[in-house]
Amino acid sequence: DGHVYEVGDTSQPFTIQSVSKALVYGLALQDRGEAFMLGKVGLEPSGEAFNAISLRAGSGTPRNPMINAGAIAVCGQIRATPTESRIDRIVEFLSGCAGRPLD
Repeated sequence: DGHVYEVGDTSQPFTIQSVSKALVYGLALQDRGEAFMLGKVGLEPSGEAFNAISLRAGSGTPRNPMINAGAIAVCGQIRATPTESRIDRIVEFLSGCAGRPLD
């Protein structure tokens, strides 16, 4: 019926933190495709904490995009354009997902 219910500090901005990892991986998939990304970052569970440096033996690539090493590698695969840097594209994409400008 259009009525909005709120509880708590709903007007207080907060960080999206690790939620950004999955969303930026989606942007990287759009930019590069699944086959390319699988060569850069695996999808296997690491069984380790999000901040562990968990790399595949031999290739040295991160085991998955949800650990920090994988998320950093994913950000490096976002394509810059002549008018937008990687970070500008990421912020624009995340803003679109949030439905409002993020900073």
